[in-house]
Amino acid sequence: MANVAVRASTTVAETATSITLAQPTGTVDGDYIVCFLNVNGTETIADNNGSTAFTDDYQNSDLTPTETVAIFSRIQVSGDPTSYNFDWDGTSARIAGICISFSDPHTTPYDVAPSDASDNSTSVNEEFLDDVDILTVIANSIHVSCIWVDRASVTTTYDGTSYSEEEDVGVSGSQGLTVNTKVIVTPAQTGVNTYTMSTDSQAITQSFSIANNSGGGAATPHGPFGLAFHGPFGGPI
Repeated sequence: MANVAVRASTTVAETATSITLAQPTGTVDGDYIVCFLNVNGTETIADNNGSTAFTDDYQNSDLTPTETVAIFSRIQVSGDPTSYNFDWDGTSARIAGICISFSDPHTTPYDVAPSDASDNSTSVNEEFLDDVDILTVIANSIHVSCIWVDRASVTTTYDGTSYSEEEDVGVSGSQGLTVNTKVIVTPAQTGVNTYTMSTDSQAITQSFSIANNSGGGAATPHGPFGLAFHGPFGGPI
């Protein structure tokens, strides 16, 4: 089996009462789907995918009342729909979203799961914001560093060496989102890397890793209810 890799991604940036992200091109059964969301205002972002539900891995409203950010994920299985839906309380809001599919993941897809321990935020407008140094566990896992900013006009520059910017998206007026990735060949500390914002902004960073398909399980719990595996007719397996 090949090592875990980024297969493809999709984005959305708009003003709406919900968000729908298209399935990335080429996604196949067994891929790991990770959705990053940035919603203007203090909301509770909810999965709206019925029997093909995602796991709510991480939410943060520390920048109250300016934005709520979230990460949802699940394994793609046969019969799954080709779009992914999330909503909140029905309030119209500026939103930005990125969906990434990872091919050939571990059966426990997170090497280090996103959590409150691996985020960083500034509730005042700043030029710089660090991500969090994490220790990867499994060789050839993918470090994922992302930043949610409160101003879409902000261009972020990441000083991590040899990272790939997967997507950078924003909606006019607010809500920017950028995701960077790098394969960590030998398990190691990722180091603290810094985002530089072209315009001072409130922001949140998150640092986690997607496990390669050999080795142990996640270094931290995946989510409050475990992995979002499901069968073709819904329900856990």
